[in-house]
Amino acid sequence: LLRSLDCGGAVRAVAVCIATGDLCTAGVDMSSAENSSTLRLWSINGDLLAERVLNYRVLSLVFTHAPAGQGLNVLFGGTNDGRIIRLSSWDLSDLGEPLSGHHAPVTAVQVKSDNTALYSGDGKGTVLTWKRKGNRTRSNLTSFTSA
Repeated sequence: LLRSLDCGGAVRAVAVCIATGDLCTAGVDMSSAENSSTLRLWSINGDLLAERVLNYRVLSLVFTHAPAGQGLNVLFGGTNDGRIIRLSSWDLSDLGEPLSGHHAPVTAVQVKSDNTALYSGDGKGTVLTWKRKGNRTRSNLTSFTSA
């Protein structure tokens, strides 16, 4: 065991930023509502950098992979209501409206290594591919559904 972080309750999702080593956890605090999530951003040294309580559950997390100094890394989170939130990797602030397209909880999110696509999977077995077009992210370029 290298380090232990006190996340205040059950942890639903964990993501590590490759560029900085920072870690984000999504969990349930004993003091908050069951249908909410507390996101915590931790430094590579285990210092708490930011904390945010959301009024919905975050079920999955992933950071983009921009090298340090070449852009802001984004934290994507899949939610229980079928959305994908986009947050700043600095302070967990919103970076635009959530992405919509799923009709079930988003249980998995992953970013392509060159940051050109986001993949999301949901509780009904659908995987969506999201790609950037200019400054906007669009969905349904590719959709796969389990058999």
